[in-house]
Amino acid sequence: MFGNIADSLFVEHILPIYHDVDYASLDQTILDNAMNGRGNVVQNEIHKVCHRPVYRLRVTANGEVTANCCDQSHDIRYGNIMEQGLVELWNGIKRIGFLKIQLQGKRFNHPVCKDCVLANDITNGADLLYPWAEDILRRFESGI
Repeated sequence: MFGNIADSLFVEHILPIYHDVDYASLDQTILDNAMNGRGNVVQNEIHKVCHRPVYRLRVTANGEVTANCCDQSHDIRYGNIMEQGLVELWNGIKRIGFLKIQLQGKRFNHPVCKDCVLANDITNGADLLYPWAEDILRRFESGI
């Protein structure tokens, strides 16, 4: 796949996050590893709450602040650090609104999140937020 653009490549685990890659053409063992996350942790359910945007963000070279997830085209923008401070963007309406979508379990309604599998690429059980999603959502809504 990358032969004409890379001299060498090492892939630990493939995650099917890019819509323009034909994952069906991959070797079944590779595909199984991709669908079952890191370290062959078999996922028994599809998580409705994605933890990644709660813990992470990305600042691009041009100052755009985005969700640090499978947002390869930077569609989930919180703002730009050339115009607002990073703390202001972290606590801002755009990010909090996006987090509320996650905490409400509505990620499959979001155009970027609907096909993403990163919520199931868990590092460990402590990353999973769905047991506390309602409480976290209440805190956002009450301003705590």
